[in-house]
Amino acid sequence: MTEKACRALNGEYKLYTGDIGDNITSVMMIPAGIIISIFLIYEIFGKSKEKEQ
Repeated sequence: MTEKACRALNGEYKLYTGDIGDNITSVMMIPAGIIISIFLIYEIFGKSKEKEQ
């Protein structure tokens, strides 16, 4: 894997370390992680409220 520097719009340089497929995968995993986290939090607090009743 080759690394090359890309110039951003503000003039700074950033390293580009892979093809666009890696970036798309990262962008898709962030919302998936948020959804899974919300589901797990709901499961934890939903079951604690059921025990109280």
